Amino acid sequence: TDPYSAQKITAENYCKSFAKSYDMQATILRYADVFGERMSDFSLPYGFIQRCLSANDTEKSISIEMNPSQKRDFVFIDDVVEANMLAESQDVPDSRVFNIGCGEGVKLSDISRSISPQIKFKKHIDKHVSNISDIRLAKDILGWKPTKDIKSWLSEKCG
Repeated sequence: TDPYSAQKITAENYCKSFAKSYDMQATILRYADVFGERMSDFSLPYGFIQRCLSANDTEKSISIEMNPSQKRDFVFIDDVVEANMLAESQDVPDSRVFNIGCGEGVKLSDISRSISPQIKFKKHIDKHVSNISDIRLAKDILGWKPTKDIKSWLSEKCG
């Protein structure tokens, strides 16, 4: 386990422990890579989508040091808001952890190609080849499902 994942698991366990100690429920939402208007330049490692969109706007060629075959799960910001509202409004038993994403991986190279031909990848070895959320619990217990995927959003934005 890498330090980032260990920190997240530790925080989740702290929430569960606190809830149990004080006879409370803790509902934990794990977000995939969030996208949408006004997204941070720091979203997804190194602001990948923002850098691709900037290359498209300026029509300048850029190089990105990431693994182009890496698959990531993305979730639209409005879907994150909806998941939070559903989680807050329901009595969720047993301090559950819910993954909030689209439940499918998209290659970074596919995203960059859909935005701009000006984007090139530097050779980069990355041990994290994929990050795909299992969203079944969120669907089954919260009644939540994603409404927009990264490909359709980029098509609207760059189309």
